[in-house]
Amino acid sequence: MGEIFVSYSRRDRQFADNLIQGLENSGLKVWVDSRSLEAGDSWRAEIAEAIGECDAFLIILSPNCIHSKNVVKELDIAEQQERHIIPMMAETCEIPKEMQYQLSGLQWIDFSQYGFDEGLERLVQTLHGGRKRGRAHAAEQPATGYSSPAPRPQTQTQSQPQYSFPTPQPTYAPPQLAQILCGRWNVQIMPAFGPPGQMMLEMAPNGAFNGQVMTPAGTATVMGGWQVTPVGQVVLQGQQTMGWVPAPYFVVVQFNQISPNELSGVTGNEQVRWQRIG
Repeated sequence: MGEIFVSYSRRDRQFADNLIQGLENSGLKVWVDSRSLEAGDSWRAEIAEAIGECDAFLIILSPNCIHSKNVVKELDIAEQQERHIIPMMAETCEIPKEMQYQLSGLQWIDFSQYGFDEGLERLVQTLHGGRKRGRAHAAEQPATGYSSPAPRPQTQTQSQPQYSFPTPQPTYAPPQLAQILCGRWNVQIMPAFGPPGQMMLEMAPNGAFNGQVMTPAGTATVMGGWQVTPVGQVVLQGQQTMGWVPAPYFVVVQFNQISPNELSGVTGNEQVRWQRIG
């Protein structure tokens, strides 16, 4: 493994420094602009050259990053140079349109979910494994970015405690997840407070869904469109009707355990379990 390029907002410097230190402690070489650029260097040319020659391009995603024009430009260069791009979610954020194409179909490492130490371990394993960059084109609709329904607690240094979340086994890229989702599902809804609910849901390959939600208040019908975002979230948006009263329906599901016939995850303060029935 040659040098690794890390793209980040200067406002995320603490996270970036901890990440770089962790990578170097694992025997990996990292190109760091603050120590690789000398006085008089044309920094734009040096950065473009470093990206073109790197073996892996890491991009730290956060609310700060998505407003950084330099990060967007660096990602464009990495895409044009066909570098091995690895997105890392340091803090949950909405993916801007300028980044959606480059990041779609890639395997992500979500530090906001796993915690810093486990996220770093996964990243090091990926880099030492020398995985080639790949992009799937199975998604029929362009992906759009959505904010996570509830940000996970995150760590900024390796000395802080890790958070224990279920590990996806196996890991599916968004286009693969979109293929798995097509079909009929029995959905169990387990809120943090209150009685559980149940839902019968049909997910069509054309991006439409319809179903029935059974709650203590009665049965509601739902219908609309669904989509998998670049970070692997499933967004269902449409209309819910109970009796004759329609209302907007909007749900974002973050799955943390995925298999072809059973999915489990969270949406807001609820846990959900999907079981395939057809």
